[in-house]
Amino acid sequence: HLTLTFLGGVEASRLGDLTASLREACTGFGALRLRVGQIGFFPDARQPRVVWIRVRDERDQLQSLQRVVEAATTEFTHHAPEPTFTAHVTLGRCGPIARSQVNALVAVATAMEDRVFGAWTADHLDVIRSLLLRAGSQHVTLTTVPLTHS
Repeated sequence: HLTLTFLGGVEASRLGDLTASLREACTGFGALRLRVGQIGFFPDARQPRVVWIRVRDERDQLQSLQRVVEAATTEFTHHAPEPTFTAHVTLGRCGPIARSQVNALVAVATAMEDRVFGAWTADHLDVIRSLLLRAGSQHVTLTTVPLTHS
């Protein structure tokens, strides 16, 4: 999944208001044609803890959509927004690894720098609840907001 903003705990009784705020904010965007390519690392390539792949859209609307979603959800969260938005999908997480493994990982990412790994059309947003369980994360869609032109 591609996270546009993290809300944290939102009371179930506010889900209707949150949905209405998102519907209003997202009107006029329409579907986005997204593609993934360019492997990256958080916090950086010297000490990778998260391996991710960048998400871009054909009309350069994703950054704008993220900003309006963040603005539309501000009153529903106590979490501060991320200082910068990097549209990405997480591929995996890693613990401390040897320098030789870091170098190999970076070499593979560099060799595939211009490769596009896939594309799809996003015609809606989902508000998702993440449950952190022993067996792994479980994601539950609470509501869906269409991306419509009008």
